[in-house]
Amino acid sequence: MVRPAQSSKTDIETTWQTIEAGVREILSHSSDDVELDMKRYMCLYTAIHSFCTARNAGGIGCEQGIARRKRGEAYYLGKELYDRVKQSLIEYLQGIQEEARRLPKERLLGFYMEEWNRYATAAKYNNHLFRYLNRTWVKREIEEGKKDIYDVYMLHLVVWKEVGVVTDHVDVTDALSQLVEMRQNEVRQN
Repeated sequence: MVRPAQSSKTDIETTWQTIEAGVREILSHSSDDVELDMKRYMCLYTAIHSFCTARNAGGIGCEQGIARRKRGEAYYLGKELYDRVKQSLIEYLQGIQEEARRLPKERLLGFYMEEWNRYATAAKYNNHLFRYLNRTWVKREIEEGKKDIYDVYMLHLVVWKEVGVVTDHVDVTDALSQLVEMRQNEVRQN
């Protein structure tokens, strides 16, 4: 049975909106309460698979196999999803930076530690969710020697570093220095 063509840009946009909402949901949970029920997880995994295997009008059905698909088409969809995930992570982290700018110095260190724990946990969940992308497009790109392509977990870490979430905020250094000084004073008093 061949499904009707799911080719329109609208279908891809709708699928991306579902995926992005799931990624944001995972990113916004605290580090110890990320929990997707099986139905939600499968919905997101299927949306990712659908995005990666969508085809242009006149393309072949999914049942006929991805192997017969033109490389350019599969490449484009994998790259597009990867780029969208990366952009979504950048936007999320820029929001974290903006939130940090509004905090007093003494709260920055705790804030960044909490956000890092949340983000690192989300990276693990998202890596599992994007296994299909990792196994297909990402793997092929890495095998072809691309140096700026990573599995989804490592992409999270690289984006954290590139955005400069902590290093962008000079007050973190001040907060850390103040914390060290306070601890030293406590030790001297005891």
